[in-house]
Amino acid sequence: RVHGRAQVAALSSMIDLANAGSLYGLEARVVGIESLRFMVRVFDQLHTWLSSVVDKSCISLLREFFATLDAVEELCVGMYRTIGSHLFTADAAVAAAERARWDLKDVPS
Repeated sequence: RVHGRAQVAALSSMIDLANAGSLYGLEARVVGIESLRFMVRVFDQLHTWLSSVVDKSCISLLREFFATLDAVEELCVGMYRTIGSHLFTADAAVAAAERARWDLKDVPS
């Protein structure tokens, strides 16, 4: 799909975020998050240079763009929490605790 001059991003049909077998698309999610973090670091390094070459009429737009980058780290934390909630449920933790051997003789000394 195209919106204006830019193509609207779409998730690849090869990534199934509902599939427990792929850990809900864990690999794709982590690659996406870390790619975004990398891009922020690159733009941070380019900030001074971009400010010097961008037309003065666009400086406020550039400032707005860099202000949105400040939110990326917070967004990444939220995404990792969401991933974790899919992977580690309370039911799974209780089931693992129930399967654990709790005899003192089983504890290495």
